[in-house]
Amino acid sequence: MIKHYNLIVHPFLSSRYLINMTVFRLLICPVLLFHLIFLSFAESGRGAFSTSGGGARDQIFGESFVAVADDANAMRWNPAGIALLQQAEITFSHASLFSLGNGAFDYSDTSSSVNEDVVNVAVPNFTVPFGISYHSVGTHGLIFTDESGTILDLNGKYTERVLTLSTGKTLTIGGSKLTFGVNLNRYTVNSRHKRRGFGIDTGLLFSSKTRFIPQIGITFNGLSSGFDQGSVPSRFIIGFAYHLLQEGQFTIASGLAKTSATEDWKYSITSEYDIYRFYPIHLSLRSGYQFRGSHLENKLNVDVGGWNSGFSLYMNRFKLDYSYEPHISLGSTHRMTVSILQVSPTEIHWQNGIQHYMMLEDDSALTSFKRLIGLNPGSARAYHQIARIYERKGELENAIQSLEYVQQIDANYFEKEKLQQLIGDLQGQRR
Repeated sequence: MIKHYNLIVHPFLSSRYLINMTVFRLLICPVLLFHLIFLSFAESGRGAFSTSGGGARDQIFGESFVAVADDANAMRWNPAGIALLQQAEITFSHASLFSLGNGAFDYSDTSSSVNEDVVNVAVPNFTVPFGISYHSVGTHGLIFTDESGTILDLNGKYTERVLTLSTGKTLTIGGSKLTFGVNLNRYTVNSRHKRRGFGIDTGLLFSSKTRFIPQIGITFNGLSSGFDQGSVPSRFIIGFAYHLLQEGQFTIASGLAKTSATEDWKYSITSEYDIYRFYPIHLSLRSGYQFRGSHLENKLNVDVGGWNSGFSLYMNRFKLDYSYEPHISLGSTHRMTVSILQVSPTEIHWQNGIQHYMMLEDDSALTSFKRLIGLNPGSARAYHQIARIYERKGELENAIQSLEYVQQIDANYFEKEKLQQLIGDLQGQRR
């Protein structure tokens, strides 16, 4: 299905970028097909349709992820995020919920495991950005009885699947961005009776050019949810995210949600910190608290909530996410997500910087190259480009300092590009 699409990428991309795009498309097709076929045989599902993303990272953020929405899991929380992604991405997630069953990947007909599997494909650099998400949750460990209590099946299976198509559009208003997104969901329930239905979700994401204003996300799930019997509950979520420190290295986010089927408001508070000291590997640490409502216990209202924690490990085009999600009575959940990126994040910043430089957008180019250096402090070519920007802006001292730093970190590059001669020219202009 996907291989028939012709991806249209931005004209500034290099031939290396285009080759990576072709390889990425060829990789997506067989892997996605295999994963969907595998899930169809796995018969995985959960007791109620999940409106969450199912990935290890976004599960820790919870409702607050509607304001972050910066990876392929965005389409399940806030489809507006699809239009803001900088490159194509495919993710695979798995969890054996609440430590039930005999193994983390037990899909046998007698298994009591409750397995959740998700595959997301996001392609933002189409003429129209789009995403595809397949979310499957279920178990074989149910006991079916009739109205009199007679057992009908000791290993009854229950599976819920959601196939989601997402798209979005970004408007730039005075330097700020307002993005709209929409999901078309196809619901399927497999049990003793099979049911199907459709649903529509919408989302908004506002990013201000002013750093002191948080990024704001709003979603409406289940606006339309026709079903054979009943409907999927609607849900409203609003979230706020601050990106702090140098280049947004520290993120604080919060979210608030209300579902039509419950009286309680749910909320989440999350923080994430990125560590860039070990290039080409970098690490992200995160932790969050999620409140899930209250229930009556011994005639007292008891609040239900808890802390989740996890990490991400990045290496070039690959990322591994892990989350630990404890539960008071059902047991803990260990969730894993593997992501494959179209190109490495450093290459994205390089291409963005070159594009801005060619369009004489020096401040934006400088930001892109500094972000590249944040990921890879030893990038001589990034410092070289920064020197060119400073030279064009007339900041000759800063240009000379950048070139001298190139000599310190990569003497071979310095000699190959004949930067000593350039330093001499700049020093002459300074006089």
